[in-house]
Amino acid sequence: MKTVIFGFAVLMVVIVMGFFIGGAFLSSDYSVTRSLEIDATPEQIYSLIGHVDTWPQWSAWNTKTYPDLKYEFPGKTEGVGAIQKWTMERGTGQLEITSAESTRGISYELVFEGMAPSEGIIELTSLGEKKTQVTWTNRGTLEGTSQRWLGLMMDSMMGQQFEQGLTGIADLLGSAGEPKPENPAGS
Repeated sequence: MKTVIFGFAVLMVVIVMGFFIGGAFLSSDYSVTRSLEIDATPEQIYSLIGHVDTWPQWSAWNTKTYPDLKYEFPGKTEGVGAIQKWTMERGTGQLEITSAESTRGISYELVFEGMAPSEGIIELTSLGEKKTQVTWTNRGTLEGTSQRWLGLMMDSMMGQQFEQGLTGIADLLGSAGEPKPENPAGS
């Protein structure tokens, strides 16, 4: 019996050491990008992405997906300096627009409780009279071993939410399409 307990203890130590050693070799940086052509002008799309109080209408982060989600919009809700805060059982977070241009898109800083801030960009590229390429990217750094392991799933987790958001924008503007991963493997 002592041999079994000793063997189990050694196995646990090896697993824990493997977790930390393996995590040390994983990248601490991640980038997730999705893109969709939408039948709307950049200004029409900006009316949704440039106003933080409209995000619950089109993004995957809404009360349909997270029933306990509560939003707060302190101060202005459009353009540079607009802030969206949220709370839910899983934690809190904040999104702040750091640059905004109605024909080119927005940049923002995203903070989730317990994680380093990340940078997001929703870029608008006019493709003609009433068609716009919308490219949504989020980049960040993962701190610590457990977050680096999480980074292996970041593209599939966050990418799916970006796809839902892009489709939500298209649906609100009356032009559904298929979001396309820009870098499905994540980088």
